[in-house]
Amino acid sequence: MVFSQLKRMKSRIAIAASLILIAVVTALFVGTSGTGNPSLAISFLYYHLNYAVVEIRNVGSGTACYYGYGAASPFYEVMIDCGTGWTKAPSRFWCGTGAGSALLPPNQAKTVQVYLPTNQQWKVGVAFRKPGLEDRLPRFVARCLPSAWQSQSPTYTAWSPPIPYSKAQ
Repeated sequence: MVFSQLKRMKSRIAIAASLILIAVVTALFVGTSGTGNPSLAISFLYYHLNYAVVEIRNVGSGTACYYGYGAASPFYEVMIDCGTGWTKAPSRFWCGTGAGSALLPPNQAKTVQVYLPTNQQWKVGVAFRKPGLEDRLPRFVARCLPSAWQSQSPTYTAWSPPIPYSKAQ
């Protein structure tokens, strides 16, 4: 009885390891980023309550990867024009729980709500990079990868043009 349970457990481990290996090989050879470079464009759409709604569009030729709470909720930074230059707005608290990489393929867009802590001209920025191997794998597999396999792509920040403040509606 114990021998058959042990044999069954070994076969389950072998099946799980095979599936993980297939996922890694597929991610390595198929990939999702293509050969091009990502480039994000951020444009203002409208105000809603204390939020501005902006569109983040990948205008590049490769998939963009950014960090956040999903594709429509990236971590962002707001800069305020205080008259003597641009200053960083008071930061929103970004907790890491539930956060992860989101991929935005070329010519795709996401609508995002940006909290506005100001009544002055402002702009919003989102950090992005080319996706790495860990972005193409399930999170539970990516967490097990050695750090040498993690993405070494440089990170860029895309900024919206300056946007005049208008009373949120």
